[in-house]
Amino acid sequence: FWLPVALERDAVQLGNLISEGGHFDFRNHFLDLAELLGPTTMLDLGASDPHYRFNLGVAQWLLGLAGAASLLWKRGLNRKRRLAALFFVLAAGLLLLLVLPVSAFIWVRVPLMPFLQFPWRLLGALSVCLAVLAGAGMAALEAWVGARRADWAVSGTIALILLLALPLTYPAEWPSEPGPTTPQDIIQAELRGRWLGTTSTGDYVPNDVIVVPRPNTQVLESYRGEGPVDRVNRATLPAGTSVTLVDDRPLAWTYRIDGDTPFVFRLFHFYFPGWIATLDGLPSPIQPAGPDGFITLEMPAGAHQLEIAFRDTPARKTAWAVTGLALLFCLLIGFRSTSGEGDIVRASPPAVPGYLVLIPLSLFAFNVAVAAPLGWFRLRSEGFHVARAQEKVYFEVGEHIVLIGYDWRPAGPGDVAELTLYWKALRPVPVNYQVFVHLRDASGQVAAQSDVLNPGSYPTTRWSVTKYVRDPHQLSIPAGITAGDYRLAVGLWLMAEGERMPVQDAAGNYVGDSLFIESVTY
Repeated sequence: FWLPVALERDAVQLGNLISEGGHFDFRNHFLDLAELLGPTTMLDLGASDPHYRFNLGVAQWLLGLAGAASLLWKRGLNRKRRLAALFFVLAAGLLLLLVLPVSAFIWVRVPLMPFLQFPWRLLGALSVCLAVLAGAGMAALEAWVGARRADWAVSGTIALILLLALPLTYPAEWPSEPGPTTPQDIIQAELRGRWLGTTSTGDYVPNDVIVVPRPNTQVLESYRGEGPVDRVNRATLPAGTSVTLVDDRPLAWTYRIDGDTPFVFRLFHFYFPGWIATLDGLPSPIQPAGPDGFITLEMPAGAHQLEIAFRDTPARKTAWAVTGLALLFCLLIGFRSTSGEGDIVRASPPAVPGYLVLIPLSLFAFNVAVAAPLGWFRLRSEGFHVARAQEKVYFEVGEHIVLIGYDWRPAGPGDVAELTLYWKALRPVPVNYQVFVHLRDASGQVAAQSDVLNPGSYPTTRWSVTKYVRDPHQLSIPAGITAGDYRLAVGLWLMAEGERMPVQDAAGNYVGDSLFIESVTY
């Protein structure tokens, strides 16, 4: 998979995925060490998009540290296990570094690494390292106190891990009905949005596409019909020229073309590396047309048969070969293992005490019979109250939305301040509002700001009236900010009209077109 990505990434607009400052910029998704080491918290089911804490679990960290410490005790592990544990200690250290902001220089300099987008994706690998180190710690404990006593430590550890993870047994609800999913409904959903048939950033649109073409009526009507999709640009065919689809397969089409005039054959289909054409059995070069990147090729006069098909490129063929060799290598290793060859240590697995099996079953029964009916480990903010908000407020912004709380973490010059706003729709919102956060001086000049197209990355026309929206912001405080008093202003506005929404307090008094929620002195 990665070899074609590395060799052919310039064929599509993958740069949209890693543009600096965008949502998918890795710089926006590093983790805070306090969050990473913190305990598991309950998801607030009253939020449209509940905030998930990217932690690995207190018990997991303690067990991983115990496994790392076992390297210091020479009698605990034999040489092979010590080397294995050392490898996972180093791997865990590297992965921990890569999810923290201090590793930004590595992400910038290592090729292809920014395409991971979210550093927290590495937590999966880090959790595996901690699991192996936990095993190393338990093996060292067994060598120290004996197998019987170690069993009790194992059982207590399993109970602790499961008990601390109980808040995660109540995930956020998914809609019971996602909506109609017929082909026509999917097409209409794409036409209403900005997905371009791939992703929200259009990152798999070919690089030859300078201007994304508008939906074509002929193709849409063809999709609505019962027959094959007609991709031929028939409006550009010369008079008297006929094009008939002879064979329609998922990745290959055959056409019979008959005409007295040479012309440029055009398809409503993007060109990607791998598309080839044969005219009467002979290769015919394809040219991606500008500015839409569609497939075109020169067609001589006369009767011809044209086949257009998608084939593997040299990079993809090489990747398949590497995959095949790797699979063969794994099979050979497996054959040697089953035939008794090779340096593989075999031992009978230790008997598992029965009470170890009872631990997860008991906790499951406790969760179902006691915790669930009593609402333990479950959090749901109701009405205009956000349970976890540092500051509870009530300000109506415009006619449809109310600000019900916020969290504020100030920062000094040259650092990044963090503000999280909690919004809720009073009634269905008919338009999409934009949100601004300004740090203004005494004269009203903006020293730092955060302007977002959709509050909480969620268009306001899609907000539920039963759940709140969490809207995080970051403000980069200039290193040379002028000393003085500053106020933090927030509000909603309509970018198309350039109009800010009026703000009213809980008593209905007009506040202004901005709401000042905090004061800061530098």
